[in-house]
Amino acid sequence: MIEVILRVLPKDLHKQVQVSTLEYICEDSSLSLRMTLITIDMDNATYIVTNPARKVLYTGVTSNLPRRIVEHYLNRGNKKSYAGRYFCYCLIWYDVFPTMYEAIEAEKRLKGKTRAWKEQLIAETNPEWKFLNKEVLGEWPPRKTLPS
Repeated sequence: MIEVILRVLPKDLHKQVQVSTLEYICEDSSLSLRMTLITIDMDNATYIVTNPARKVLYTGVTSNLPRRIVEHYLNRGNKKSYAGRYFCYCLIWYDVFPTMYEAIEAEKRLKGKTRAWKEQLIAETNPEWKFLNKEVLGEWPPRKTLPS
């Protein structure tokens, strides 16, 4: 048996994942192949972004995390929004949920917490505060993923 596992997510990511397995067996049974594709669903996400200096935190919720990160990037420097005013477009933490209701409830809980609490949450999965933009979008800065 030949087994192939394709991972389409960051190495140490422990979020909601979808696993699809396809098994193929030749007619003469001399060869069987099993392929497993692991992907992460970016729908219904609660997230935290920061600015390049990692001084400001912004907590949000979205139904499309890659698109929302690009929107934050395109909105950088815009004085009309908090995230834009403080250049918050660097993704440092996120979690995904089966429903938007659950994502909104998680966002509300996060927004009620102190900065120190949020820093501890981030440190649990991203202790170096590495920017996750490229891992989520597949590229950074965005070129191909710009909204049309």
